[in-house]
Amino acid sequence: MPLSTLKNITIVAHRGGQRGYLPANTLEAFQCAVKNKVGAIEMDIRLNHWNKTFYLAHDLIHKPGAHRNFFHKVAELMPPKTTLYCELKTYTLVNSYYARAFLETVKKYNLEKQIVVMSYNPFVLSQLRRIGYKGQVGLLIGSRWMFNLARVFLIRKIRPDIMMFSRLMICKKRVKYARKHKSKIYMYVANREKDWRRGIAYNVDGLITDYPVRLREYLKSHGVKFD
Repeated sequence: MPLSTLKNITIVAHRGGQRGYLPANTLEAFQCAVKNKVGAIEMDIRLNHWNKTFYLAHDLIHKPGAHRNFFHKVAELMPPKTTLYCELKTYTLVNSYYARAFLETVKKYNLEKQIVVMSYNPFVLSQLRRIGYKGQVGLLIGSRWMFNLARVFLIRKIRPDIMMFSRLMICKKRVKYARKHKSKIYMYVANREKDWRRGIAYNVDGLITDYPVRLREYLKSHGVKFD
């Protein structure tokens, strides 16, 4: 029986969405996603505090031999119609420094309308809002304490356009809360058919996956609209 949804589901390629084929968080993976007509790409970026340069890496320590790709290369080469979901990987307490460095980079490459900035670190997102960042913001929620923190005071400070729940955290109660605060709902990392079916059942706005092409075919075969 065909599944149904009230709106299009945004398919986001997690770290380029080329798991098993190309290294994650690399320009090659992103270019392959674009070639496969995936219009939304997620990437992990970290800040080199010495020169305010952002590099692509999930790991805490930058390894030049393994990670030669930098965010400015993505900014220069990605098509303007591709939405970049940038996860700010930071454990720094100097959130204002990190936020200002990111805002400067975004403005330098005129990416404010092309980027969705997201993070587990609610304080750097709050700083971005405070200094005038006008792009979309996504709050990543992967645990109960993060959700409770958001409920207490973060929603008003961050005003998230998107609340991004892990596949283990999404439930009817949290979906209702996000809708109440007029936030879109994304689920990550959705790699299995049962994850996709669950996301559709909750009528999510987006699914972040390592297999965007496979997900696209699944949604198409079940009569679900996507972009």
